[in-house]
Amino acid sequence: MNINFKYENVDNSDMSYTLRQKLISLGLKAIRVPIRMNGISSQGEYMQCHANVKKIVQKYGGKRLIGQTLKVHEDGAVEAFNHSVWITPENKIVDICKANRSKEELEKGYIVFIPRMIDENPNTLHEETIHFDFVLAGNKYYVLHPFAVQNGAMQCVHKSKARTLLNNKYNYSLEKMMSLNTYLEDASLVKKLLKKTSMIKKFGWKVLDVA
Repeated sequence: MNINFKYENVDNSDMSYTLRQKLISLGLKAIRVPIRMNGISSQGEYMQCHANVKKIVQKYGGKRLIGQTLKVHEDGAVEAFNHSVWITPENKIVDICKANRSKEELEKGYIVFIPRMIDENPNTLHEETIHFDFVLAGNKYYVLHPFAVQNGAMQCVHKSKARTLLNNKYNYSLEKMMSLNTYLEDASLVKKLLKKTSMIKKFGWKVLDVA
């Protein structure tokens, strides 16, 4: 994708040069995204990044940038999980989901992120698409379902064939996540609990597992 927002590159403290080049060879660019630590834009709800960013864009402007956070293991394997961050009206990128972040990420003050696409329809719920999660380990590229990682890899190919799968997308609806989400809403704790209870009745207990 064309990157026309302000960002900071990763360096060797985030991942090795070899791994960065491996990602670049697949058409992927890893960048740093600062974690918003204070204020309303730091209070996105846990495991609801897509809904959080939708709502802050609707209220304050900017754009929703969809991509994947990266977790790099000591053996060089990398896991990529879907995530949304906010491109502010000032054209800066920030992660508004501090509640999702690990102790290490909070200490660094940023996440490692691969930008994939910009949400051009901030008011839609039922026409969402995201890329599949993946694991890159050695010469193998594993495709994972974005909302069902516990089911294991959907497909595995040699990294030389990964480009044929990288741009595959999953279509889904944000209705459940948006219905459950209370971020930026002027509501008491009791009202928020009642909203979550009503969603459990409508969708079942699995609504609480939405990532």
